[in-house]
Amino acid sequence: MKKQYDSLRFGDEDKRSVGEKSVPSFRTALGRARKQAEIDGWDPAVRASVDELCKIVALIYVLDGDNRVYIGGEMFPASVVAEIFEDLTPAHFDAVLTNFAAVKNPVANKRAYLTTALFNSVFELEADAVNKVGYLM
Repeated sequence: MKKQYDSLRFGDEDKRSVGEKSVPSFRTALGRARKQAEIDGWDPAVRASVDELCKIVALIYVLDGDNRVYIGGEMFPASVVAEIFEDLTPAHFDAVLTNFAAVKNPVANKRAYLTTALFNSVFELEADAVNKVGYLM
């Protein structure tokens, strides 16, 4: 199945070498994340917050696949997290920002929290919508 963002895959010209492997440059990865989030379509009041999320996504895209990423108490290969992040849409970014704004307690490590929230949003966005519709009926 073709993903919505297949056209945003990294070409060889967009990559840099890390040892024997090649990973995208941060700027290239950030551009890709911004396209995923459709950053230009956001209200200027929240665009900076969306861009922060894009930078977190870009950091994952530039990690070597052998790295591990801590997500909600578990370690995942960076390559797996990057593949999951490929499914992020503007709706996921919106859900993460909405949920983060509703947090009542201070968040000690915002980047880790938001990385986990982005990861989980891919699995939870549809279920959350179904849950809310079911609740309203």
